[in-house]
Amino acid sequence: MIPLLPLMIMTWISGSLVAFFGYSAAPVFFMIVSGLAFVPYLREHKRLSLMIVPFIIFICGYFYTEWDMTRQISALTGQETFVEARLDESMSLTSSGRRWSGVFATDDNEKIAVFINADDQPSKAPVRPGETCRFEAELTKPDPPSNPYGFDYAGYLLRENIYWTATVNPDTLSCIDKNPNMMDRLKRMRETGIEKMTAGKSARSEEAAPLLAALVFGERQLIDEARLNQYQALGVIHLLAVSGLHVAFLSGALYYLLLRLTITREQAETALLATMPLYIVIAGGAPSVTRAVLTLMIFIVFKKLGFRIKGIEAVSLIAALLLLSDPQLLLHMGFQLSFLTTAALLISKNWLTDGNRIQQLLKVTVTAQIVSAPVLIAQTYELSILAVCANAVMVPLVTLILLPLAFIIAGINALFGQSPEWLWALASAAAKMMDSFLEMLASVPWHAAVLGAPDEWQLILWLFAASLSLVLIERKKYVTAILILTTVFFVHFFSPFFNSDARITMLDVGQGDAILIELPRREEIILIDTGGAPVFDADDPEKSGVKGPGIRAIEPFLRGEGIRRIDTLLLTHGHQDHVGDACDVSKTVRIERVLYPAVLPVSETGKEALACLQEQGVPIEPGKYGQKWQTGSSSFRLLNPQGDELEENDRSIVMAAAIEDVRFLFTGDIEEEIEQRLVEDDEPLKADVLKVGHHGSLSSTTEPFLTAVDPSAALIPVGEGNRYGHPSEEVLNRLTDADVDIYRTDTDGAVTVTVKDGRFQAETYLETK
Repeated sequence: MIPLLPLMIMTWISGSLVAFFGYSAAPVFFMIVSGLAFVPYLREHKRLSLMIVPFIIFICGYFYTEWDMTRQISALTGQETFVEARLDESMSLTSSGRRWSGVFATDDNEKIAVFINADDQPSKAPVRPGETCRFEAELTKPDPPSNPYGFDYAGYLLRENIYWTATVNPDTLSCIDKNPNMMDRLKRMRETGIEKMTAGKSARSEEAAPLLAALVFGERQLIDEARLNQYQALGVIHLLAVSGLHVAFLSGALYYLLLRLTITREQAETALLATMPLYIVIAGGAPSVTRAVLTLMIFIVFKKLGFRIKGIEAVSLIAALLLLSDPQLLLHMGFQLSFLTTAALLISKNWLTDGNRIQQLLKVTVTAQIVSAPVLIAQTYELSILAVCANAVMVPLVTLILLPLAFIIAGINALFGQSPEWLWALASAAAKMMDSFLEMLASVPWHAAVLGAPDEWQLILWLFAASLSLVLIERKKYVTAILILTTVFFVHFFSPFFNSDARITMLDVGQGDAILIELPRREEIILIDTGGAPVFDADDPEKSGVKGPGIRAIEPFLRGEGIRRIDTLLLTHGHQDHVGDACDVSKTVRIERVLYPAVLPVSETGKEALACLQEQGVPIEPGKYGQKWQTGSSSFRLLNPQGDELEENDRSIVMAAAIEDVRFLFTGDIEEEIEQRLVEDDEPLKADVLKVGHHGSLSSTTEPFLTAVDPSAALIPVGEGNRYGHPSEEVLNRLTDADVDIYRTDTDGAVTVTVKDGRFQAETYLETK
């Protein structure tokens, strides 16, 4: 039987999940499991009235979470011009390297996400934790994501109880150091430790420092984003989360040192109680390190009191305390993975401890991967295929070499300023070994399977399969467990191929185009343009970065849809806002062919995009007037270019498509001259849905062209507040006068047109999410 305490916590969590998500997959699953787990207690005590206990706990969890959500009200109005607040956490550079970000708290403990413009060569944060600052800023509420599967920055801030963002001009910033408290001093120690770790001048220290900073201080931002993605895809990202492994090493080393100094065991345990909580702050305060340290403390306290507590009970007690302090933690993926994995390992400890060390390592890895699979699939939409292999090599490497070196170097840095070069040489060699192993595994085709976002039933299947397979594995029914897991995997993997609907999605990539066509049963996937031109918008933290707006929208969308291959990438013409992110897309997903306008000379931007695609081995075909192809019941025909066009916009590939008997016309950026030629050439232009040319510019969508197309709906990809004034008011009036339904990305976000049985329906993401 599962001990009563963890069972009660599971029931409480069921109530909290219902408060957050209603009666959806995860809450229903937890309700069923916790209800079934109470059955042995009913049989033992033979009293049906005991069922009132889980019911009361469920109700308490539900209403406590509901009450906590009602408290999420800001005391600020947004009309404030001057703000006085103290820095709550260390500041860090954004991915663009152009701004510092940090969380400030007012005297009323109202948190604000603040962004401060950085110097040309930023080296040190402008504010230290605990400093009180006064600055002029306009408070704004973060926007929700405008694309499916996009990062929900507003939701993330809300879970951190942050309701406002502010961008500060450094000239208006004035700070004073008002008696920093213990927490502030610890955060400054962390900041200093990271600075010393990364201050090495040698190539060896520069190579190893980001990894060591993650292992000791929980600071992942210094690691290259591509490398982090490899850790995630290979199922070893947990190695960079400060957790039980790190706490066990640090506490064990400290305990051994104290004993060697002739301090008694009781005094050494007391010293651990006093010092280990400090490491929670120094390591960044993530759920994993908090759980590990609090577990250690509970065991020590219970031992001193003369009581024994099981590991699963200690972990359950910690989960209860953390959720009582902040129910929003339940939505934190780190919290979910940390506690689920730990609970599963503790419940299965009898099976895990059977066998030699290598067998135990493999069993722990397999158990951890199985129990974390539903969470990772729900959050990242992919499953690592080589996770067991990666963990089998990297866990010993980190445990035996890198982690000890990381703590030794951090300790020497704290005491003497810098560590000797020979230590950095060892760390660099180990880090290179791990990077090389990561690169090797990442180069293996299908090292990770992109499955797509699971629907309700798929998530229930994964939760059921993970739970049942763990039970079967513990009973040594390995084949049955593998069959169950692989069956659910293939059901999820192939489910899109049974969808009989066609979907055309116009993504919000700012002032650019990116339209994805998914034919029924995945007969063909066509991506029209990729957007581009990185945006450095000082007023929007989510649109400031080194990646272009196209790949930031396309990559998560492809992953969420479970799209692993693009059959045709149609690049309409060689402007940055249409082909700028083509190279990044080719590195994200396999592309079977590219169509590019058959007009010379190719623009410089087009040359760069095509050169990168050729390097990736993608076949490039000229796209010109008269080309056509058929896929299933859908047909595609190119109406432009003819080869004599002079202006880049007029060279755009124009594609007419008949998808499940619904007609579409995709026009790129063609302007009046080409529209007139298409009309005069008596091309069959009639379409149900028109992609408006050139973002709704006045130079396109002329009256004769609009009359010839006679659409029912118009799609306008356009950037919010763009400097060109797109879409033109006159073009909007023409469409309105023609009784055309208008959908535009700046106000509607992504727009999905679903086609079935010769009819179509358009949905806007910002309205339907």
